[in-house]
Amino acid sequence: MSNLFDESDFALFAQYVGRKSGEAPEGHEKLKKVYNKLGLVGDELKRRGYPTDIIRNPQNQGGKYSAYHWSQIYPKDKELFQEIDGIMFVVFGTLEKGLYLHIGFNITNKNSPAKAKTIAKAVKDKTWIEYPPQEVAQYTCEEIADIVEEYYKEHWVQFNEFAKEIGIKRSQEILNNMELDKITKLLVGNHNLILTGAPGTGKLVLEIVQGRFVSN
Repeated sequence: MSNLFDESDFALFAQYVGRKSGEAPEGHEKLKKVYNKLGLVGDELKRRGYPTDIIRNPQNQGGKYSAYHWSQIYPKDKELFQEIDGIMFVVFGTLEKGLYLHIGFNITNKNSPAKAKTIAKAVKDKTWIEYPPQEVAQYTCEEIADIVEEYYKEHWVQFNEFAKEIGIKRSQEILNNMELDKITKLLVGNHNLILTGAPGTGKLVLEIVQGRFVSN
């Protein structure tokens, strides 16, 4: 399969940013093609189970060519998606410096929790990552989709921790389950545990149904 982006795609941002379509009408079609390439990655991620949203308009609300293109990539977890749809997602986009990803919030959404407005920039700064044009130009569409998937895996705990902060209940459940799985693996791997015995001998009682561990 051929590589998706060319290095020249990213140079278009510097060439047209801030200009109106009336000044440079040819820019719209050129930038739209770059946006459509971003959309192809989104289509691939959709096939893998990630809900996505993309506008594909290279002009901003002021009618000028934007300095970046972007899309919203949501997690596969259906319950989580239903709770954060339109509010929280991974931002995946293109700009002059290449591809970029970060955890983002739609702070203009009327359903967005008020707390999201106060933490949105801090989260963006902490989770921002870029891939330069010369590197991106070596990847196929599927390989770029792999990068987004890997980003989700590496930032999954962080994603849910921030979601929990703005009151997303499903993220609290996910974090609890991850902690339970972690403790279960530790228990299974430890062959010296005392599971029965008199009080005070240091035995561990595993209460799977309640999702907690009790030591006595």
